[in-house]
Amino acid sequence: MEIYVWTPACTGVTGLLNWYNEQMVQEISIIIPAFNEEENIKKVITDLLEETKKLDLKIEILVIDDASTDGTAMEVVELSKTNHEIKLLTHQKNKGYGGSLKTGISKATFETILIVDADCSYPLESLSLILEPMTTADMVIGARTGADVQIPFFRRPAKSFLRHLASFITETKIPDINSGFRAFRKSGVLKYWNLLPNKFSFTTTITMAMLSDGLEVEFVPINYKKRIGKSKITPFDFWNFLILTLRMAFYFNPLKIILPVSLSLLSLGGVILLYDVLILDNLADTPVFLIQTGVLLGAFGFLADLIVKRRY
Repeated sequence: MEIYVWTPACTGVTGLLNWYNEQMVQEISIIIPAFNEEENIKKVITDLLEETKKLDLKIEILVIDDASTDGTAMEVVELSKTNHEIKLLTHQKNKGYGGSLKTGISKATFETILIVDADCSYPLESLSLILEPMTTADMVIGARTGADVQIPFFRRPAKSFLRHLASFITETKIPDINSGFRAFRKSGVLKYWNLLPNKFSFTTTITMAMLSDGLEVEFVPINYKKRIGKSKITPFDFWNFLILTLRMAFYFNPLKIILPVSLSLLSLGGVILLYDVLILDNLADTPVFLIQTGVLLGAFGFLADLIVKRRY
């Protein structure tokens, strides 16, 4: 049993909070969502055990087998026979990446949670870099911006577009919006439980939600290796990410999307109106329609913003 001793150095409310947070970082629930990762899961778990031992952490490793059709579950079962820290949670039906994370979070014992993918792409030797800022941050994200980042070329334009859109909406520079290597508080994530989807957009959602609410989110540069095996992400997922990003904008900061559209319509209608009146000496329906639409849309945006602000 570990005994934590309160020392005189920890005085005042700030000292108490820092001491409490430091103790929470020493106890971690590690969640690994896995779907057909038979060739990777053993190495990921073994590396995690090695790294957490170096840091002298009290841990539990929750592997969520998302209805795999290969030997993923058997690999975890064999490892758990010799290590009580490893636990297997199994879905009878595939729920998706986010659904697996939600299962792991709901079953997690400790307040501090670390998530990591099972594809051997994230540098687990960077674990200490992720955990260190958790004494003060609400979430720490391993941003794939290190010296050696191997993201497939065809994914980069879509990822860049979504990242810049999310940065615009949250008014925060986001180096990596959907990294699967991050740490956060269980109680903090539970506040957004109803917003969190079951698919790959889980990480995008929680990133935008916390940033939009002004919580402390830190980004730590890490490397990123080419995954072993076939990726589960499809080109269609880009559309899901885009819809999710816009939905989050309307939920947290609707004016960021509505006001530019409203002003664009008003400007376009105004220009056409001036041209019709001054040049053609005529007033057509088009500029009137654009101006009316711009005014109504702007009014709707301000009303939505008031509702959002009142909610908080």
